[in-house]
Amino acid sequence: MYSLEKLAEVNDMVSGYVCHQEKPTLDSINRVNEHFGFSLPQGLIDFAMLSAKFGSFFASLGEDYYNHYHIIRVNRIFRRLRRRAHGDKWRAAKPKPYIVINHGHDRCCDCIDTSDWNEAIQEYRIVFWYPGAKEVEYRYDSFLHYINHHVMAHANYHLNNINSSGNIRTPSREVAERLKRVLEL
Repeated sequence: MYSLEKLAEVNDMVSGYVCHQEKPTLDSINRVNEHFGFSLPQGLIDFAMLSAKFGSFFASLGEDYYNHYHIIRVNRIFRRLRRRAHGDKWRAAKPKPYIVINHGHDRCCDCIDTSDWNEAIQEYRIVFWYPGAKEVEYRYDSFLHYINHHVMAHANYHLNNINSSGNIRTPSREVAERLKRVLEL
């Protein structure tokens, strides 16, 4: 498993566009924690500070509270999302204990599950959820486990983007070489 510092560096190499977001401040983190009634994982906050391209995937944690991609706004949108359940009654689509931490623009959400505390690590687990999901498909013991999986999945695309000759394809070649140096592969 890689450190947050190394993962932030890799994330900045492999992430796409960046939505404008402000970096988290002590005031913004306190406001977010107060809004949700729990403390965000320190790893998430640290990753937001370390990665220049944090905003390419994750909801903002800064003081830009009116940003469409701010964590409070994203969760407000998903809280309002309803779907018909048995007996034609409308129900909230998002389980109440889930706090969406990514943009969720494709309705695929990575969430902090505030009902699933990992006592050994002293952190809530991270889950993958989408509206209509009957079960959790992925569950990570901590933010560090989650971000290792997430960032390395994107890095592996470049490291394994092989053509029929067995060579790394041209667009990924330079990125792959930089990734190998950073990851010490």
